[in-house]
Amino acid sequence: MEQDVGTLLMAGFLPGVVSAIIYAGLVILLAKWRKDLGPPVSGFSWGERFASLPGALPIFFVVGIIMVCIYGGVGTPTEAGALGAFVVLIMALYQGMKWHNLKDALIESAKLTVMIFTIIWGCCYMYASWALPICPLRFQTGSPRSISRRC
Repeated sequence: MEQDVGTLLMAGFLPGVVSAIIYAGLVILLAKWRKDLGPPVSGFSWGERFASLPGALPIFFVVGIIMVCIYGGVGTPTEAGALGAFVVLIMALYQGMKWHNLKDALIESAKLTVMIFTIIWGCCYMYASWALPICPLRFQTGSPRSISRRC
């Protein structure tokens, strides 16, 4: 059964927002209730808050490009992610990222990718070695419950 990825993303949005609100409320409640959990934070003026916004605009720009690409029907989620990664690379190079830093980032990305694929390959191996040998028993008996009675 195929589902639209945009619909699935929106279905995860509401629970994510509710979870974030609950988490933020818990942090605020604990910080006010137990003063020893963290240092006191002084408030920021509205001018300071607005002055900090331009540094976050590139993040909103990349998220906006990805969302428009997915929900606008311009491309698939994979293509949108690739476009977002390319935009981030261009922004990093434009802001002065050195080539050795880029090389280090690519090596770290490759290490992470290998770790993730190792986990996936391990899961596939475990499935093949544990679940598949039971399949002939399921075909013989016709019921998965009869296998558990034999064990």
